[in-house]
Amino acid sequence: MKSVEWLNDSGRVRAIDLYNQYGRLFGRETYSDGQRTLTTYFDKKQAEVILLNHVTQTIQLNYKKKQYVFETYTDFIIFYLEESESNTREIFYNSLGRPFFITEALKTKKPNKAYNHTLFWQEETAEIPGNMRMILSDKAAPTKRIVVQNREEYMRIQQQIDKPTSVQIEYLGYLYNLRARKSINKSILILTNSDQIAQLNHLVEALPNYQFNIAARTTMSQKLHDFENYSNVQLYPTVDDSELEKLILESSFYLDINHGNEVEHIIRTAFENNQLILGFKETIHNQRYTSSENIFLQNDWMNLVQRIREVGKNFKEYRKALGSQWWSSGQSTIDDYKEVLK
Repeated sequence: MKSVEWLNDSGRVRAIDLYNQYGRLFGRETYSDGQRTLTTYFDKKQAEVILLNHVTQTIQLNYKKKQYVFETYTDFIIFYLEESESNTREIFYNSLGRPFFITEALKTKKPNKAYNHTLFWQEETAEIPGNMRMILSDKAAPTKRIVVQNREEYMRIQQQIDKPTSVQIEYLGYLYNLRARKSINKSILILTNSDQIAQLNHLVEALPNYQFNIAARTTMSQKLHDFENYSNVQLYPTVDDSELEKLILESSFYLDINHGNEVEHIIRTAFENNQLILGFKETIHNQRYTSSENIFLQNDWMNLVQRIREVGKNFKEYRKALGSQWWSSGQSTIDDYKEVLK
């Protein structure tokens, strides 16, 4: 049980009790005319500790037999950092919103303290955001380093910096836990909740030596069942977790060619399992994990076929293609992190 709603005489929600995974009541949301007005958090004895007033945007804290009222969320966090005696000299944060304002508030409160904060920038923008420009232009800024985690974004930022800055700007990709794949097989996986799979008939016929495993969490339409007439197509309707994992492990290729929504972050799952991901520009769901050389126009389906044939020749070619996929995703290593953050 995650929550319990309490209704008034008119059938509208007046309160929602919040429970944790152990069944303990830890909070309560209070409503007025359908609008949330107050969120209260309790300690183990059900005493009120934190009260978030959504109308006044203030925070009340009951702490050590005293009552504190904070006008802003930033003030509340600063109080916590001080009371907990946290080391605020070096802080890693990844937003130019509240975390940025907190780092600036620390500097304002103790301007003579030597800070060495790091912003991990994970967004993509056409222009350098205003708060980032503020960091770059302020010699006394507590943020001394900006780590950009998207290669294209890193290059855009570098090109737009028009004045000298003392802030270090570095590129670091992500750390992925990739499952080793020691061999290649001619097996292709497609996970879909739609029967709209681009150029499927052409692909199946052009690659008769490749096994097409088409899975869905739902039942399948007759349109898909008609593909069972092909000897190299196997359907898996209402696939369960264990069966899907088995298909992922057994299939060296993943085709991102289904229209409609991506199913359960399957593209990242395919990437982490070292499946080579290919798709059409019109259907691709997550380009971050797909090398540009493996994305084709839907009408150029024959080029996709040629790419599969080329990569499927031997494990050496397949590993080379996987290497390009890793590079496109911005994969980094632990040593890369140690070098940049030392």
